[in-house]
Amino acid sequence: IFRLGDELSVRLPRRHGPTEPGSIELEWLPKLAPLLPVEIPLPIAQGRPIDTYPWFWEIHTWLDDGHIVAVRPKHAFAPFFQKRAKTRCKERERRDSNPRPPA
Repeated sequence: IFRLGDELSVRLPRRHGPTEPGSIELEWLPKLAPLLPVEIPLPIAQGRPIDTYPWFWEIHTWLDDGHIVAVRPKHAFAPFFQKRAKTRCKERERRDSNPRPPA
C-alpha cells in the first residue's frame, strides 16, 4: 500500500494479482462500512493492467493513525466459536493424557 497525497492510497499486488476487473474489496467494503463500528478505507477506483504491470490495482481512501480504534467485536457467531474452542481444548487434553504406544 502506497500513500497517494493526503487522502488516498494505492494498493498494488506484488505477485499473482487479479487479471480480471472487480474484486471482493471493491464490492463489499462500501456495503460493510456503514455496518462497522470503525471507519475503514473505501475503494475509489480500479486501475487497469499495462505491459509493464500485468494486474489490476486499486485506489482507496487513506486513514490516518488517528482513525485506528481498538474494539472488541460482538460477533454473532462468538458463542459458537467459544464452544468450539473449548471442545477442541478438551479433546487435546484428552489426547495428551492418553499418549499412543510407540510404533
